[in-house]
Amino acid sequence: MTAEFADISVGALELEGEKNKNIIIIRTERGEKLVNDAAKAGYLAISPLSAGALEGLSKASMNKKVRAFTRMSDEKMLNGDAERSAVIINAPALGSIMNSKGGV
Repeated sequence: MTAEFADISVGALELEGEKNKNIIIIRTERGEKLVNDAAKAGYLAISPLSAGALEGLSKASMNKKVRAFTRMSDEKMLNGDAERSAVIINAPALGSIMNSKGGV
């Protein structure tokens, strides 16, 4: 749940030795053009993300999803009756997310 429907999302990069940096996740061609144009204009300094940092980001993202779905389930807002549910997600997709770390 890292702004998955946005063209880009930005967050703090919290790795040892990587102080005062942010991470930009580009999800669309439109987002890529925006970031590249900003870099060309001198607004951004871009450097590649290490494989270890990418793995850590993926794990953190999945943990955030598990926590969110667990909380929604605990509050009866996940796959409940239509009047109360905040989110309805099919069982195989939910199972895949929750089994990645454990949960609901």
